[in-house]
Amino acid sequence: MIAAQVATVLTLGLSLGVSLGLPLGPSPGPLAGSPTGTTGERPDRDRIVSAEQPGTCHDPGVSCGHLRVPLDRRDASAGTVRLHYELYPRSDRSRPLLGTIVAVEGGPGYSTTGSRTYYRDLFEPLLDRRRLLLVDNRGTGRSEPIDCPQLQAYRGNYITAVARCGRQLGSASDLYGTAFAARDLVAVLDRLGIERVDLYGDSYGTFFSQAFAVRFPERLRTLILDAAYFVGGADPWYSDTNRALRHAFEAACRRSPPCARRAGRPCAGSPGLPPCCAATLCMDAPRTPTGWCAG
Repeated sequence: MIAAQVATVLTLGLSLGVSLGLPLGPSPGPLAGSPTGTTGERPDRDRIVSAEQPGTCHDPGVSCGHLRVPLDRRDASAGTVRLHYELYPRSDRSRPLLGTIVAVEGGPGYSTTGSRTYYRDLFEPLLDRRRLLLVDNRGTGRSEPIDCPQLQAYRGNYITAVARCGRQLGSASDLYGTAFAARDLVAVLDRLGIERVDLYGDSYGTFFSQAFAVRFPERLRTLILDAAYFVGGADPWYSDTNRALRHAFEAACRRSPPCARRAGRPCAGSPGLPPCCAATLCMDAPRTPTGWCAG
């Protein structure tokens, strides 16, 4: 199974402590499987071979399936890649379907379907009237995972291992990036007849989700970024990240009565954090005797 560091060679993703929820355009009302509110299938120009396997997932009623798409949509000779997805139904069928949540894992390289338990717990309050769709990005999880043993095991020189993995993939080494995976998700949505989704990403998943939003805004109802990472224009010294971390700590402190009663700003979430972390969060601001930012 592919480890997170393999896909790091293929695309980019880091994390920082920020969460955002961005509505995209006017709400269309209940989000059903198609524009008419049915589960009718939309044409999928990418579909080559597809199959749904109801009941073969981890729970009864869950639809597992796969969709085979071009590895490179610009070059048919590059072959295909098989994408794996899992669609979890809503629990309350007595009322109209409100939409479909799509969750994307981090890493990059972690299997989204491998985190199914976490996502089902996270979204459990919403899943009475919403479906949950999990798709393993190409090269991860059950979507024909890349297997570069030396790189995955952190054995030997990292740069050498990256080069070896690149040689192993050959001309396909540039075909596992975020843009390709974003287009793959569109193909899965088309296959399932889903028009617009509530897209959730954490860590690298936020990088993916932002890239998807830029390319396919018409397929989104809402966008949720958890531990967001910059898509472009990031400061190599991560000063923006440090400011965001500081603001996140301060927001959390304001919501906690014991923390809010303390003088100054929280320089760190815990007095036990290393001095370098405290200095980073305080941005070298003066501190109170208890280690909190005084400014």
